Amino acid sequence: MPNIYREKDCPRCKSRHRKRGPFCSRKCADIHRQNRTVTEEHKKAISAGVREYYDTPAGLAKRTILSQKPGMGAPLADDFYINIPDIIDRPTVEDGDIWE
Repeated sequence: MPNIYREKDCPRCKSRHRKRGPFCSRKCADIHRQNRTVTEEHKKAISAGVREYYDTPAGLAKRTILSQKPGMGAPLADDFYINIPDIIDRPTVEDGDIWE
């Protein structure tokens, strides 16, 4: 169903369009992402938040696990395997043990 939206101007390129949303194309809609720069103040705030997290008990546990190398005490995939014992003496129908 073409032209179901009202006609409007794109805020970036000022072209008239009848598409959904304020922008006429993906290129115009993504322009705010290209112009964004991260300031030193923002970087410091992120770093401070990460440092605060690693001071909590959960952060300390995560840091400890991430700092270990395989074979140096870190849990490996083999540590999570469960040995299932073989069942040798199981009753059979011929024995009649399971029907009693």
